[in-house]
Amino acid sequence: RDNLEVEEAMQKQYPVIDKYKDQKEYDWMVANFTVQEEVKELFNANSYAVRLYNYMNSKNQIDWVIRRLKENPLQRSATLTTFEPLTDELYIPCVSLLDFQKRVDETSNEDVLDFYVYARSLDFGTKAYVNMVMLTQLLWTVAEKTDMKPGKLDLTVKSCHYRLDSVDKVKRILNDNK
Repeated sequence: RDNLEVEEAMQKQYPVIDKYKDQKEYDWMVANFTVQEEVKELFNANSYAVRLYNYMNSKNQIDWVIRRLKENPLQRSATLTTFEPLTDELYIPCVSLLDFQKRVDETSNEDVLDFYVYARSLDFGTKAYVNMVMLTQLLWTVAEKTDMKPGKLDLTVKSCHYRLDSVDKVKRILNDNK
């Protein structure tokens, strides 16, 4: 599944995304998850794409998750990190720990893949929703490649915040959704 399909599904469920989306911020975050490069705005730290698909220049963590869950039917989980302790000094990734958990749906008896994510910090005035779109896409991709039904995305955020230049936008969003 591609970004557009995930975005459309999220917009149906959460119309606030489309109403308040900043296309430049959205495109920047999508690139962070899909383009393997150093990110100038983050002190030339590796993008999430590098961290997920070429971790420490040696491991495709998403392929590892898929293999781990697919090759052993008794395996219930696979966990990865985006933190690169040998190089992350000026920038620590906001989305830090990703944990895929397999369970059996009690009603359908189908295998379901839930996705638990720990984020050190997310800016809910700008890019947090794009993180959620991209993490949902990742869940759908891994579920599809492991022959499971996508389950829930459970996001734990240590520091939910917004910047001062986003105050008006955040107030509009909150007032529109009372």
